[in-house]
Amino acid sequence: IAIFNKEGKQVGTKQRSDISKHRDLLKTINIIITNSKREIFMIKAKDSAWPDKWGGSCATLLKDKESVEQAAERVLERELSLKEKSRFVSEKFQDFGGIRRIQTIFHLVTNAKLEPNAADFQEHKWVSLQEARQLIEIDACMPTFEAAFREIKATFK
Repeated sequence: IAIFNKEGKQVGTKQRSDISKHRDLLKTINIIITNSKREIFMIKAKDSAWPDKWGGSCATLLKDKESVEQAAERVLERELSLKEKSRFVSEKFQDFGGIRRIQTIFHLVTNAKLEPNAADFQEHKWVSLQEARQLIEIDACMPTFEAAFREIKATFK
């Protein structure tokens, strides 16, 4: 897994098992999937820094020598069996209560049948925009989803 500084420059690599969630600055790829009914596919990940919180459609850490676009394609195929291209939305440094990340957000609109990988998710569901806002209001979402939702909400106007 690639390790970064706040300016977004890669400064090293580590094995996933050697990563410190609080000390290491990682680049995350977060993909928000919506459909033509303006619903968002949300998940609860099995391996998350925020257990039992709802998150975006899929996410991964950037690997060494991998572009963010390659990482987005990899995670869509591995976690949801999708071979579609998502659209880059933004990338910026975020500090989620001491868990520091360079968050890269992608958005994909699809009506394809999603096939969630049971090894990655404990739960998943489609929710309306209103339901997503309510989950955020009651603190039921990962902060990474909240940040991504803020970035893509203009898409829904």
